[in-house]
Parts: sequence; C-alpha cells; structure tokens
Amino acid sequence: MVVEVVGKRSRIVPILLTPDMTSAIDILVATREQSNVPADNDFVFAIPNTKSPLSYYHVLHRVSAAAGLHQPHLVTTTRLRKRVATMAQVTVT
Repeated sequence: MVVEVVGKRSRIVPILLTPDMTSAIDILVATREQSNVPADNDFVFAIPNTKSPLSYYHVLHRVSAAAGLHQPHLVTTTRLRKRVATMAQVTVT
C-alpha cells in the first residue's frame, strides 16, 4: 500500500507500507474510541482527548531521557534515522 503525506515545503511524499504495517494501522484506527481519540481527529498517531498529532520530537526526547542516557539531547531524528538504516543493512547481510 502507498500512502501520501505532506513533506517539506508542502510537497507530497509517498510512503510504502508493508502488509504488517497496514494491519497495525487498521488496529490503531479501529481502537480509537477505546483510546479516547475523537472521531474527527484525522491523525493516525493522535493524542487522546485532543485534535492534535503526536509530536515525534517530544516523544523521542522523553524516551531518550527515560532510558537513562548520559546525553539524551544528542539523540536526534536525523541520527536515529541514520542509525536505524545502518542497523537494517547490517542485519540483512
């Protein structure tokens, strides 16, 4: 499945989803009421009882701080993306 999202400079960016990802998103959408996410909230990753999306920066900062890292401010989305890409290549080969 291909999903299109708004990227930098309001450009459309296609995202390829595997069947596992699609089924996980279907479960998230199906359980919105149990999670107190309003029906008119258009975001897949939404904050309960609001119409706001989940802020990836704040989540990453909270998780890195809770992990007990010595310098959690050094964990950024760019470095995390590069690390995940490197690990994905290492485990595939």
